[in-house]
Amino acid sequence: MSRQTQVPLEFEGESLEGVLVGRRDSQARPTVMMIPTVMGVSDLELAFGRQLVELGYNAFVADIFGKKFRGSPRDVMFGELNRLKADRAALRRRLLAILDRTQRVFRQQTDAWLKVLEEQGIGRGLGLEAFAYKPTVMPGAVLKVLLQHDVMTEKDAWDSARKAVDFMPADFYAPIPSPAEAIDAIHAAGGLAVHAHPGSVPDQDLMKEVLPLVDGLEVYTRRHRPEQIPIYEELAARHGLLMTVGSDYHGFNGGDYEAPKKVIDIRYLDKLGARVQWPAVEQAG
Repeated sequence: MSRQTQVPLEFEGESLEGVLVGRRDSQARPTVMMIPTVMGVSDLELAFGRQLVELGYNAFVADIFGKKFRGSPRDVMFGELNRLKADRAALRRRLLAILDRTQRVFRQQTDAWLKVLEEQGIGRGLGLEAFAYKPTVMPGAVLKVLLQHDVMTEKDAWDSARKAVDFMPADFYAPIPSPAEAIDAIHAAGGLAVHAHPGSVPDQDLMKEVLPLVDGLEVYTRRHRPEQIPIYEELAARHGLLMTVGSDYHGFNGGDYEAPKKVIDIRYLDKLGARVQWPAVEQAG
């Protein structure tokens, strides 16, 4: 059976109260953050949460409207939704608050992994202890150091990181924004949401669930093997997504940088062009 736990949050004088839906045994499980529809935290959303529990997850139903609006009529909720959409500055502050919560999660994940690596004697002499003094850090930063020094393979490193955080409580991941929440924030800021290097995502089923929400897919990147390219070309075409080119290079796997051979989809520039600010061009007249 499932149980519901109220999760309060004070944000700029507003009392928000999300709901964590989980099993009664309190065992650690993956947590899905749900951004509710216009009616906010409602019986409908909580029912979806219970369905996720039956599938082996926990669910966190986020409150973006405020506790005082719980159960309000639809016209009131539509008004609140429009208010949130109209105030770009407030949306930015909410996004920063979400990022702050998420960074705290990543900080604890990284600290837990560093402790395990130290206990196992992995990475000694690489300066990993310096990460403890960085204001913000993600497990990926530690991963990069391990790969650059050929200490572990990428798969073994991620397996090690996952085992290191297995002890985290079930509600630990509730602060992490869901893909839908992150994409809404990108759109509110005038951007386009592009899924980066899908071929390196361990959970391909989860990646495919996100595709209907995004605007583009990074099909062409040095991280993809040649045989992967047609797979993601087909996925992008099926979902009507812009196919983008990744020109960045992290040097994880050694070798010299090679510029991508593909040219960016012109439709991407058509969509993004009006939103891009070109201060250098404007100054030049």
